[in-house]
Amino acid sequence: MMYIQEPTLDHLLLEDMPYGDLSTALLGIGEMPAKAKIVSRQNCVVSGTEEVIRIIKKLGGTVSSAAQEGSAISAGEIILAVTGTAGMLHAAWKVSINILEYCSGVASRTRHLLDLAKSVNKNVALVTTRKTIPGTRDLAIKASCAGGAFPHRLGLSETILFFEQHCNFTDGLRNLLQSTPRIRAACPERKMIVEVTDYESALLALDAGVDGIQCDKMPVKEIEQIVKIASQHSPIIIVIATGGINDTNIVSYAETGVHVIATSSVYYGAPADFGFELEKA
Repeated sequence: MMYIQEPTLDHLLLEDMPYGDLSTALLGIGEMPAKAKIVSRQNCVVSGTEEVIRIIKKLGGTVSSAAQEGSAISAGEIILAVTGTAGMLHAAWKVSINILEYCSGVASRTRHLLDLAKSVNKNVALVTTRKTIPGTRDLAIKASCAGGAFPHRLGLSETILFFEQHCNFTDGLRNLLQSTPRIRAACPERKMIVEVTDYESALLALDAGVDGIQCDKMPVKEIEQIVKIASQHSPIIIVIATGGINDTNIVSYAETGVHVIATSSVYYGAPADFGFELEKA
């Protein structure tokens, strides 16, 4: 379970209602009993319900029903049903819809990619990167997990992953790989992964005894060969495909036999389409 911190939810509420709700206050309807429901206008995978429930309760409302995080729902289904005051529900309205629509869009795209990849490679794992829209990482990662993916290196402290940019300071990949024994001794509980952009660099890394190869924007045929060679070196070496992978090409990458597909494409796209119905109780 991933937990979105309370200050994040407070920030979203205050961003939308920094000094109260002027329209509701002027009408004098804030204390009137009210009820609301959020209805899906499309088939999708739901995400964000846990956060919206917390927002509703924070504002003093009551949730009578809610779709489960990560569940697949059909158009016309009720995602959330709540009761409270008119003022409270107007305050929760736009924030709740924004969270649910954005997160459910991410979760739905993730599930779609996972289904495509698993259709040709049942053992492949789908992971989502930290290349999120700035300010949305917590919700975006949680949504991708609801869709069936796992996070891929969410911070620089998390894993040992060497890029071409590191090689620029070691006079090339070959020199960097000479440090493999020292790196293993210094941090023995972590796997050492090297990102490569060509076939020859992948062979160098495999010969150096790395734990994994991350193939960035490489042709499918080359990745297929790297997977075969990696399995000959050791059955526990992982091969990761990354760079520009989306629903138009993920099947081709999955067919190579890679162990992991990393993508950021799920964060970008249309949000889910939900309706918010609010009326007197």
